[in-house]
Amino acid sequence: MLRVLLISHGSIFGGAEKNFIKLFELLKEENLDISFLVRNEMLHKKLLEKGAKSYYFGMNNINRFETFSQYKKNVEAIKHKVNEINPDILV
Repeated sequence: MLRVLLISHGSIFGGAEKNFIKLFELLKEENLDISFLVRNEMLHKKLLEKGAKSYYFGMNNINRFETFSQYKKNVEAIKHKVNEINPDILV
């Protein structure tokens, strides 16, 4: 089975989270092993409710300003999880 990992590094506000959930619903019909790595805690919870494999990292950053060290920690968290999941396709 093909392993697919979709990453959302930014905060998702408004209706964009509905698109991620719709994407999951469409892709799960394709017999793929789909995982999500998201920064938005609410999106993470909604994906879990739908039965998705979702991994949450970091904190929601409402003001969209972060220091370089915070950004670097987020990038390291992403790299670690990607290596752990070892997907065939990374989006």
